[in-house]
Amino acid sequence: MPMRWKQGIGVTIVLLLLLTAVVCQAGSSSHKSQARQNIKESNMAMYTMLFADYQHSSFQKQKTTIVGEQVWFTPNSDTTHKSPPTAILLSSQGLTVQYNDRLEQMNYDGKIVWEMERDPGLDIFIHNDGIFYRSTGRRLAAVDFEKNTILDAMHIMTSSRRGFFFLVLPRDNQRYLVQTFNRAPEPEPNVPDEQDNYNLVMMGPSGDEWLHEFEGEVLPGLVTHDGKKVILLNDNSEVLSFDTDSGKKLDSFSFLGMQFLQASLDRSDNLVVAMLNQEKKQVLACITTSDGKTIWEISFPDDGSHPFRQPPAIGNDNQVYYITNDTLYVIREGELVWRFPVPQASFYQYVTVLSDNSVLLGASNTLIHLDAEGEVLVSVALEDSGELTTPPVVDDKGRCYVGSGAGIYCFK
Repeated sequence: MPMRWKQGIGVTIVLLLLLTAVVCQAGSSSHKSQARQNIKESNMAMYTMLFADYQHSSFQKQKTTIVGEQVWFTPNSDTTHKSPPTAILLSSQGLTVQYNDRLEQMNYDGKIVWEMERDPGLDIFIHNDGIFYRSTGRRLAAVDFEKNTILDAMHIMTSSRRGFFFLVLPRDNQRYLVQTFNRAPEPEPNVPDEQDNYNLVMMGPSGDEWLHEFEGEVLPGLVTHDGKKVILLNDNSEVLSFDTDSGKKLDSFSFLGMQFLQASLDRSDNLVVAMLNQEKKQVLACITTSDGKTIWEISFPDDGSHPFRQPPAIGNDNQVYYITNDTLYVIREGELVWRFPVPQASFYQYVTVLSDNSVLLGASNTLIHLDAEGEVLVSVALEDSGELTTPPVVDDKGRCYVGSGAGIYCFK
């Protein structure tokens, strides 16, 4: 198992979305690994980019004028709701829906075209018309939208039997930038404890092209717009960057006394990171990735524990959207533009930013559309749905899709 979910982080990869995994479910509890007593507690949240835009957390080029009218509803085939949908990815071929134990391909009329089993150790990733997933054999696999195999169970050598891996960036010619996590063996009498470790590796048809090994914990890798640099933030308050093709280390700096929580890249490839300062107060800062220079910083009211939150979302004009303490904060160049109270939820509160800087919020059983100034355009409460478990997404016709334990909803 990868890095440990410590106090308050619930989700073994968000969207990794463990069986009762956090990102989800109405009625399920977050999946947490057992932390060994000899390891310090951490607030670093392991999450994946199950959002509309991988690099910027949750931005879509579409926009919507929904009025909240339900077009269709497709019920979850798991009537126990123990495996709710955790992500909806859109393509020209329809909706690819991720569940903890399977993935489904649906058309835009809500009909299930096919489904297949998956292992929750990797969130699905669409790249070049391929749906990448972890097979039940704990290997990287991919199918096309007709369910034809295009990658047949690639073994990730640097991921142990109990570890898992993230697909950070698919490259062409079956090359993949992968981040893996391995849990140390259980402590034995008179044997020094080992630490969990993680790896950053570029894999190709001939095996590892380059590999970096580390100890400790790390947030998911962030890749710059041009795909040439991957950035890691670890639990030693370090920021490390590497060239994706050669694996050469490019830059590194640290923020002593700061504890990283979540991070995204803005549209200028600056790092937008939520963290705790030395007084354990939460701050959000925009930082250059070359030398660690702080461009701006804003602090938030103390809200006690710091459970998993969605990473900062970046809007069309570099505005930052961040949910904490049941409030959505919208920030431009370090100044608060507006805020909005988000419905309380047992699990996740999601924000998706659209091209006109309007916002879709999903929290509890409620879907809300806000305009660019934070005024409510539409608010829809889904009766008998349980809590929403996927970020809202919009297709190129402006229709909105969201999921809960009950199934998948389409609104216009």
